[in-house]
Amino acid sequence: MEHKFIIDNKIDVAGLRKNLFGLKPKERMKFLFGLGPEFLEIKKRTSELFIDERDYMVYSIVKIGNQYWFGENMLYEVKGSVVNPDSPSPEYGRLYNHEQAIKSIPFGWHLPSDQEWNELEMFYGTDKEEVLAMGERGVAAYALSSPEWIGKNSGLFNALPAGYYSTWKDGAAFAGLGTHASYLSDTVSDSKSVWGRHWGGCMDMVGRYDVWRKTTYRACRAIKNG
Repeated sequence: MEHKFIIDNKIDVAGLRKNLFGLKPKERMKFLFGLGPEFLEIKKRTSELFIDERDYMVYSIVKIGNQYWFGENMLYEVKGSVVNPDSPSPEYGRLYNHEQAIKSIPFGWHLPSDQEWNELEMFYGTDKEEVLAMGERGVAAYALSSPEWIGKNSGLFNALPAGYYSTWKDGAAFAGLGTHASYLSDTVSDSKSVWGRHWGGCMDMVGRYDVWRKTTYRACRAIKNG
């Protein structure tokens, strides 16, 4: 008899995540360990699922070129991180400033560097010289985006347009939800700024910038330590 979360000998990560959304960490742990020996055995044999033992949220693991990435945005609740109340799904993840983003990544993984982002874009066709340019360049945006967002087949990264959250002296505001994906890197350009990636769903170019304020909140992904 086939397990509820095992389809063709593969774990249904998306279905599993839907059952974990809204549960507290201890409830998630109880749910996962209650799935039975068949599920746990496949978990041991597969490299397609990561269980974050800090809060027992699960993530798919996708191999893109020579890199291993989480297939979803981080959801770990670091103090001060935010969720856009208008997000249509928890799959859009949390938004973090640079310090929080580093803390959100589990052991054995890390926030990707600017160079690791370059490697990802080159795998999807951006020229090795063009990838080093600033601003909008390359041809990787569609391949990096979720088909639910851009309405066409894409790669394995499955980015969603979670937007970002800006703060200033007299206030704060969410922006870009539904129109832009905005991701942090671990590479800093100076004491106040960090490199990142930003793109919309209407063109195939990805923006590469080194002047983002560390205090602006954006989505983040984990990449496996080499």
